[in-house]
Amino acid sequence: MIGLYANCCLATERIQIVTNDYEPFVSSNPEKPGFILEVVKKLFELANIPLEVKFYPWRRCEKLVEAGEVFAALPYFKNEDRVNRFEFSRPLANSVNRFFYSVDRFPEGFSWSSLNSFIDKKIAAVSGYWYIKSFKRAGISMVMVNSDEQSIAMLLKGRADFSLMDEMTALIIIKKNHNQFLNKIKYVERPESVEKFFLMVSRKYDGQKEILKHFNKGLIGLKKNGRYINIMHKYDVPKYYYSDLLVF
Repeated sequence: MIGLYANCCLATERIQIVTNDYEPFVSSNPEKPGFILEVVKKLFELANIPLEVKFYPWRRCEKLVEAGEVFAALPYFKNEDRVNRFEFSRPLANSVNRFFYSVDRFPEGFSWSSLNSFIDKKIAAVSGYWYIKSFKRAGISMVMVNSDEQSIAMLLKGRADFSLMDEMTALIIIKKNHNQFLNKIKYVERPESVEKFFLMVSRKYDGQKEILKHFNKGLIGLKKNGRYINIMHKYDVPKYYYSDLLVF
């Protein structure tokens, strides 16, 4: 870690990263910045490199990275389109994505085997999210919303059958905004997916290859020396969010 940027021409410059609130992964609360952002901040802190983190809407984050105006954005999934336009770090953590539902709507619970299980159901879908294209191809009915908070609200209002989002994120939203209904919303046991979150890096940012190379080495070191796991424990992150990422 000491030499994270030893050979980088930008070693004395402030590195800019952009993101948005997505608890518990990222938060604009400086006292509890989220476990992914805290990992990244720790990497730069140990390397004694100034880091500037700015918060923008997700679409603007992506545009800033693509234009090379900032080094990277986080946390992002890989997909075919992004792989063609950006570089990616080693994985930072997993996202465990589950279907949430109202107990009033499905008092006996719900199980699914394929997307065909949702053909006659309605999903509160967040604009721009990873699942939109596959749901459209499967012919699933969606009511579009702008945030995970709105998606959960749709369940409680009975205007949607399911909401799809990360397990920890959903539980935080429910406890924060709808705690009195905590026992009214459950998730389907089988995840829709377990996706890895990455630092999404600009191909146009000066010195990005060298920075990313050493960032990845530093991340491995953080996992080996126990600091990464300490941050996971601080946020009570379940092991299935990171245990598979500790194998090098």
